[in-house]
Amino acid sequence: MPILVLQTGDSQNNSALPTGEVLIEAKVEDIQKKRNSDYIILDAGKKRVLLQMTDTLSILPGDTLIIRGKLKMPQSPRNPGEFDYGGYLQSQGIQAIFHRDFSIMEIIEGRSSVNRWFFMMRKGIHYRLTEAVGHPYAGLAAGLLLGEKSGIQVEMKEQFRQLGIIHILAVSGLHVGFVLLVLTVLAKIAVLPKLYRFLFITSGLLFYLGISGGAISVMRAVSMAILYTYGNFREKEILPWSIVGFTAFIFLLIDPSQLFSLSFQLSFGAVGGILFMLAQFRKLTENNKWLQSLRSHTSFRWLMDALVVSFGAQLGTFLPIALIFGEIPVWAFAANLVIIPLAGLAVVTALIISLTLPITTVLGDIYGQALWGELFLMDKVSLFMNHLPVQMISFHGWGVFPLIILFVGMIALASVSQNRYRFRSMLVCLLLGNFFIWTHILESPQFTVTFLDVGQGDACVIEDGEYTILVDAGYAGFGKDYGKRVVLPYLKHKGIDKIDLMVMTHPHADHIGGLEIVLKKITIREIWDTHNDFESSVYDRILAGAEQNKSTIRYPQPGDIYQLGEMKLTILYPDSAIAMSMKNINNSSIVFRLDYKDHSFLFIGDAEMQAERILANLDSLLNVDVLKVGHHGSSTSSIMSMVNHVSPKYAVISVGKNNRYGHPSENIVQRWVDIGAEVFRSDESGAVIIAVDGEGMSINPMIP
Repeated sequence: MPILVLQTGDSQNNSALPTGEVLIEAKVEDIQKKRNSDYIILDAGKKRVLLQMTDTLSILPGDTLIIRGKLKMPQSPRNPGEFDYGGYLQSQGIQAIFHRDFSIMEIIEGRSSVNRWFFMMRKGIHYRLTEAVGHPYAGLAAGLLLGEKSGIQVEMKEQFRQLGIIHILAVSGLHVGFVLLVLTVLAKIAVLPKLYRFLFITSGLLFYLGISGGAISVMRAVSMAILYTYGNFREKEILPWSIVGFTAFIFLLIDPSQLFSLSFQLSFGAVGGILFMLAQFRKLTENNKWLQSLRSHTSFRWLMDALVVSFGAQLGTFLPIALIFGEIPVWAFAANLVIIPLAGLAVVTALIISLTLPITTVLGDIYGQALWGELFLMDKVSLFMNHLPVQMISFHGWGVFPLIILFVGMIALASVSQNRYRFRSMLVCLLLGNFFIWTHILESPQFTVTFLDVGQGDACVIEDGEYTILVDAGYAGFGKDYGKRVVLPYLKHKGIDKIDLMVMTHPHADHIGGLEIVLKKITIREIWDTHNDFESSVYDRILAGAEQNKSTIRYPQPGDIYQLGEMKLTILYPDSAIAMSMKNINNSSIVFRLDYKDHSFLFIGDAEMQAERILANLDSLLNVDVLKVGHHGSSTSSIMSMVNHVSPKYAVISVGKNNRYGHPSENIVQRWVDIGAEVFRSDESGAVIIAVDGEGMSINPMIP
């Protein structure tokens, strides 16, 4: 679906955009495709606004739109590890979002422009690729050449993502590096004079910038590539880091906030790594006759340069990826060495198709078959490597300094210059890295209980540095999967690759729906379940997934005590007879007390009045520091006898914002406040993180 980029005529207004009802006149800069949503990006002064669209067929770049609607601010992450959509929009200069209730008052047709011409060119290329390649790889071809991922199959994108090669679908430094390589080879084949060679390569790079959408990431990469080409034209070697540093300085001078953009870091990292490795490889080739003879053959030269580009891009992006995502796919390096040359070849073939198809369909058919074969190989290689054992290397918790040391060591290893101190520096890096890693391992682990914000549902992760407990996993359905959106990103963020205990408090979809995807991605040793006859397709799939995962299913009974490290879990409710007799499945929720050193927690699922009356007889076992309030704080929970017996310091209510049930009840919230508890609501606070260390207990909501 399309994204429209618009610009107002008033560039003097630099103040913050107002929220609420507004009327904006804006000019369309560009249109891009997305799978699930249509967006318009408005440039209001020097501020951009995102607008959701349903139909853009009649709109072209250069058109002026007059739009009336309500503005809201981009949302910050509500959970640790969650994708920062608001931050992403801000990195694109987008300050506000139009609410879905808006209307386009008028469309004023614009005049011809370079931007409009490139848009029509990109649209035509997309159509030609679709005609030449066909199903199922037409979308992949457009993604490689143009960066348009709307037509790529979801399964294919997921396998690329898991393997660490998803970056080939986002036009950036890597693609520009390949385009630069192809243009350089073509210029040499044509035996162009130096000036014409420079003009040819520069024109080709600018053309590719235009047809790929003119994204800032591509603009940065193209700028660096032109500087590199200029150095070759003047026969003056410009050091790679000089090119990267100068270009970064210019772009940061224009917008200093780009420094903290992942796109900025990956762009400069990829291009810097490519230029560095090309320079190093050139030095190696100059002193090696065997390599010189291989490079005399065009095919070998292409393959060798492609491998160097692949390695350079990976080297340059290793540090930001490890720091931001905390993990690197095990087979990413090997996959990239195979996939990136194929991707480079596919980009060249797709470009040839785009340029030749208007002239002759015969050439288009021939190259279309070739491109289909290249994409087929990419797909099958990635699919095969996705089934190899041990998919991820985790760097979570390493900290900045060990990763920097590892990165410096990799740079030293990649260097082929005659430096007698190279191996000494590598040894120092390895020793220091080893020191930092062991320092981290020997640190005393912090105990945390994180109540995740999963909308109208429940999910909580308990960690003590050795063991991990997951209590419920949120809702999945109707386009929302909190297991995928919230739970899995949190686990990855914390470097958790296994769950020792999964507690399904009861089998309602808002508590277990997200578990389906978690079971596919994370090893779960043991699952606690209620002993009842509840029937649902979601519940059945989860039980089947648990069997496939080889997870142990246990039905805990009141009085059972389980010990995981220093964590003690005491089962309070229900026994099998009670669980089977409850018509309201909420009242069969597993209730347990968690003790860690001198601190205690009570989890009661969706227990309501009937269950709470039984629990109220347990007296001292109920008195805890932290309570997860039952049934999202509904009026059918938190009876007074229960409230008085528990008397927690903190009460946490997991509830969706503006939910249709009216949860939590104002009376119930006030009931907990009246007995002295500090109440936290996930709809207001986002995730609630409770940490216990040597200094005691602290509670930190994501949204203060």
